[in-house]
Amino acid sequence: MKKLSDAELTVMNVLWQEGIPMRTGEIAEKIEDKEWSMSTIQALLSRLAEKEAIYIEKQGKFKLYHPLITQRDYQKVETADFYHLVHRHSVKSLFSSLIDAGSLNKEDLDELKKIIEQVKE
Repeated sequence: MKKLSDAELTVMNVLWQEGIPMRTGEIAEKIEDKEWSMSTIQALLSRLAEKEAIYIEKQGKFKLYHPLITQRDYQKVETADFYHLVHRHSVKSLFSSLIDAGSLNKEDLDELKKIIEQVKE
């Protein structure tokens, strides 16, 4: 699976969130925080197709875009890469960084504890 740029990931997040094949204009409507032109979105969609992250279905004069990779699968690959490259296989380093950054609250830690207990069983 090829790494996606931040812009490509923005488009993929729309496709994953909606969960249905979408046209370019529909994708553009869902990307609210960017002031991208239609040609920018089309270029991103072309790059995603080249990376085999999406499938393009031609339907008359329209194109529908379908994700070929799931959000969960992409998260697993990215997380594993980050864990190996940045934290050098150290769980302590990973979680210490998250805690130090204020990214984890008590509820998150409780949830992690439950996950760890389930894995142990």
